[in-house]
Amino acid sequence: SSKPIKESLKCLYDFRCQICGDVILRTGWNKDLSRANQWVYLNADVHHILPLSKHGPDKRANMLCLCPSCHRKFHTGEFELKEINNKITCVDQLLGHKKVVNQKHPIILF
Repeated sequence: SSKPIKESLKCLYDFRCQICGDVILRTGWNKDLSRANQWVYLNADVHHILPLSKHGPDKRANMLCLCPSCHRKFHTGEFELKEINNKITCVDQLLGHKKVVNQKHPIILF
């Protein structure tokens, strides 16, 4: 997958999970660093909504910026994306919780 596209998506969301809002900090991060230097110490995953292995496009519209925990929940099937009331929503298939996805870029549901 395209590293530049993934990194641009992480930057768009300031490495913040689009589902839960968490930011993963690495050792060395502190609030006094410049914004650019803070990014060196942040971590986020990029999830392909339709996996590349299933011929999903390697485009931003097929990607989410996630924390590792939310990313895992998509891969186990606990989380699923649905359009509800014209909003992209993450539905927890086990607990029934629903959360509107933080969306700063177009997202395509397949």
